[in-house]
Amino acid sequence: MGIFKKSVVLAAVLLLAACGESKITKIDGASDQSLQHTFRQVVGDIHDPSQILQWDLDLKMLKHRYPDGQYLKVLHGKTIEGMKPLIVEAHTFYLKEHRVRMLRIEQEQLDAEQAKLDEWNTQPDSNIKPVRMGQLEARVKMYTKSRDELAALSDEQFVKIYGDGASFSDYVRPGANY
Repeated sequence: MGIFKKSVVLAAVLLLAACGESKITKIDGASDQSLQHTFRQVVGDIHDPSQILQWDLDLKMLKHRYPDGQYLKVLHGKTIEGMKPLIVEAHTFYLKEHRVRMLRIEQEQLDAEQAKLDEWNTQPDSNIKPVRMGQLEARVKMYTKSRDELAALSDEQFVKIYGDGASFSDYVRPGANY
């Protein structure tokens, strides 16, 4: 079953759960099952399927952010409003992690090109050496510029280009093709 079908099924289940008249407003983190059950009841007042799916993604993100059952303790007794600061903190955490990963990739590419350039610098003169050196110097300059531009992006700009590092990850949306 694809992620879209799973999302539709989840939305339908959550909407059906919302039809009942639940008075539960806080999440029970005693177990994973009780958390899932009370979470569905807490978000039961939300009728917009996209918001329901976003809350589900946020819950998955928090589950990954606080592994080994810690998320149960973190979410226990929380209301929807009480979850919002945790979600913001988790998004900030993953954004920072994603930026570091992207900068590391850029730096690795730059280092690889610089190593090639350094190797060609030690080669004896030939007809092809100036051409190859020019190509490698251009690539080093390009990767340096790319790395510097990436480092200079604001968080908002970074998210627009590269995403937030949480919402579109494999642990939040397993099997998704991005």
